[in-house]
Amino acid sequence: MVIRAALLAGSLLALGWATFGVGAVRAEGASLAASASPSASPSPSASPSSSASGTPAPTPSPSPAPAPSPSSSAGAARTPAASGAPEADPLTLPAGPSDAEIEAARSVIAATSLADRLGAQGRLAAAERAFLLERQAAVRGERATTARRIAELDARRGDRTALLERLLQETYRATRTNALGVFLTSGSLVETLLYRDALAALAAQQQAVTEELRRIGDEVRRQEDGLARQEAELAMLLESVGAKERLLVVLQKRADALVAVAPSGRAAAEIDVLAQLAQEAADASSASDELIGRAAAVANTPLPRQVSWVWPVRGIVSQPFGPTLLPLEPRRTYGGIAYPHFHDAIDIAAPLRTPVTAAALGVVTFVGHLPDGAMVVVLAHAGGVVTLYAHLDDTLAAPTVRAGDTVAAGDRIGAIGMTGLTTGPHLHFAARRGEVPLDPRTLLPDSP
Repeated sequence: MVIRAALLAGSLLALGWATFGVGAVRAEGASLAASASPSASPSPSASPSSSASGTPAPTPSPSPAPAPSPSSSAGAARTPAASGAPEADPLTLPAGPSDAEIEAARSVIAATSLADRLGAQGRLAAAERAFLLERQAAVRGERATTARRIAELDARRGDRTALLERLLQETYRATRTNALGVFLTSGSLVETLLYRDALAALAAQQQAVTEELRRIGDEVRRQEDGLARQEAELAMLLESVGAKERLLVVLQKRADALVAVAPSGRAAAEIDVLAQLAQEAADASSASDELIGRAAAVANTPLPRQVSWVWPVRGIVSQPFGPTLLPLEPRRTYGGIAYPHFHDAIDIAAPLRTPVTAAALGVVTFVGHLPDGAMVVVLAHAGGVVTLYAHLDDTLAAPTVRAGDTVAAGDRIGAIGMTGLTTGPHLHFAARRGEVPLDPRTLLPDSP
């Protein structure tokens, strides 16, 4: 029982739920308050273990005292300056989240027990799902309107094309003779002048109809591009709704498991739930390796030469790269040493919906959710380097890129979110060269 209690206490510490950890985690909550900015000092926050497909789940990572990183830059984490960061409350960005989403996000950060956190995560997922469904309905309406506009333009183009054909036929018949022939036939200068005016009028009509057809063609292409964007957004929304619904099912099962037991058995039930989280973390690590491995194949193909690296977001490095005491971080071998718990990325805490940018020139290889609901973007860069950006927002500021896009350093790819298992808004930023995890700080400049 002592061992089980120790496991529970250690896991709660890892999730930021222990008494002394709550104050630090609440600091992340300040980024949800009015006038928040990245210059605030968010606490360490949860991260996925560079998750991917399969059944991965981001691994919480608010460590009070993570072990030193084995990289050459281990020691004090490089913390990018927050100057120049947006000062506006990220929760009041265009279209604004619902009151339910704001309250649920704050409840996730403030939760001090497993049951409270599960409930808050469920409310947050439900609020986000409601927003996504509303947006989904709106996009479907926009798509229908665009499709009708394209049909109207096609009909108009058909009418104008038929008119142009008639004008060309009339011009052909009219030009089978000439002004001299008309004069010799009619003997009238008036008839000759009317003939010339008629030819000029036909030519003007032809030019006008041709120009209108060009404009219609341009508008059809613009509408078709818009329809393609709407289809892509709708596909992303459908995937996002599915991710929220899967997350809600999992959270409900875990909450039911805690409610079903008597108070005396609550500790054992919480340990069972935490054991599930630990297994998900291990699955996340394996799935992450697979996803990044696929991206590495792209990274090893000829790509534009890398020029420079930039920080993907301004904020505080809340957890460095390297071995850690956090029990929910997965096992990994690094530098020939097997570590029981290893964080193969850095976590950068920042206000909700702060823009996240590509750290370097590269190609997008994956955009989507992990089974636990975390939104991720994966980029392949020159030299076999792959970067992963996790916990991105998927509602008001969903990723702006799609697989196959080429992005430059500093191009926006998404925004800070709280998708997946996380104690607060932050970016989980991982880098690999082939199968070898890299400390992202070895690639980045000392400051943004």
